[in-house]
Formats: sequence, C-alpha cells, structure tokens
Amino acid sequence: MYDVLVLIVLGYICTIVSQSGTRQMLIEAGQVIANFQGIKIPGSMGIAVMLGTVAAVGMAIPFDLVEPLQALYVVFAGSLMGFAGLIDDLLGNNSSKGFKGHIKGLMKGKLTTGGLKAIIGFISAFIVSIQVSKTFYDIIANIFLISLVTNLINL
Repeated sequence: MYDVLVLIVLGYICTIVSQSGTRQMLIEAGQVIANFQGIKIPGSMGIAVMLGTVAAVGMAIPFDLVEPLQALYVVFAGSLMGFAGLIDDLLGNNSSKGFKGHIKGLMKGKLTTGGLKAIIGFISAFIVSIQVSKTFYDIIANIFLISLVTNLINL
C-alpha cells in the first residue's frame, strides 16, 4: 500500500511540474479553447498528464515501487489514451458531446473522435487490468475503476 501512495504522490508532483511548461507551449502554439464557462484555456493539457505519468513510472522502477513489465503496460496503455485524447483535441468537432453522445454515435455506426477515445480507453483499461489482476473479478473491477478514473481525468 505504501508503494501505491508513493506512486500517486510522485505522479502528482511530476504532472504539476510538467504543467507549466506544457501550458506555456500550448498557449504559444495557439492551442487555446474556450471551456464550458467561456474562459480561454490551453487545450490538450493531457500532454502534461502523460509526461507526469511517464516520469513518475520511470523514477519508480529503480526503487522497485513497480515491476518493470507492469510499468511498460501502464505507460503503453497511458500513451494510447494520451494519443486518443490528442486526436480528439485536434480533430474532434462538437457534433457529439459527452460519453452518452459518443456511445449513441457508435451504436448508429458513426465513429467520432470521442467514441474512438472511449474504445481505446476500454482497450487500455483491459490491457492494464489483465496484467495487474489476479482473478476474473479483479479484472472486471479494475476495468471499471480505470475507466472511471480516466473519465474523471478527462473532465
């Protein structure tokens, strides 16, 4: 349990450190969007989360806080999600909003960038869950937990 707490704190610190540089880079590149309140903010800030995650996992391996193979799966799955988020940020449009809208689109055979992100999110959660879980029930629980946390971060 101590290892998990250290990883969470390390990931938080690495993400905070990467945010200011990422924010400035995005503003200078003109990657600015209006949020739900109409306030202009830098878009694609998920880049900072990815940088923080990779840095934290990379620093944790030498201290045996995480198994190298599990770290590889986490970074791979996180990178998939980061790439899907970047695609959504750069190519997405507002024709479909929210998880429900993207799922409805998928049910009608229409793939949106948000729908692609949902599919990749499920696949990523599945990949990580298979690696870290010991039982079938743990796999299911971890898929839901990872998916919910990913959705929370996406807000």
